[in-house]
Amino acid sequence: MGQRSYRTFGKERRTEPCQLGDLSGCERTRGVSLHRMEPEIDTGPIVSQEVFEIGSEDTALSLSTKCVNVGVPIVMRFLEAVDPVGGQ
Repeated sequence: MGQRSYRTFGKERRTEPCQLGDLSGCERTRGVSLHRMEPEIDTGPIVSQEVFEIGSEDTALSLSTKCVNVGVPIVMRFLEAVDPVGGQ
């Protein structure tokens, strides 16, 4: 199966003000990806990803919650595809 990494991202794949609690300077979309880990940073192929809008009412906490709500199903779909019977 190899190693996989779960991460959130913006267009620039860098720490943004929104991750630090200031949403005023943020991109208006955010994404979550699952990708294969390679020796170099951010070079592994993306297994799955989903992008969502950052709403005008979002806070750093609600944005983090959205990332989890989007990310958990991505990881679960991957795990089910790798082992559809759950190791039984």
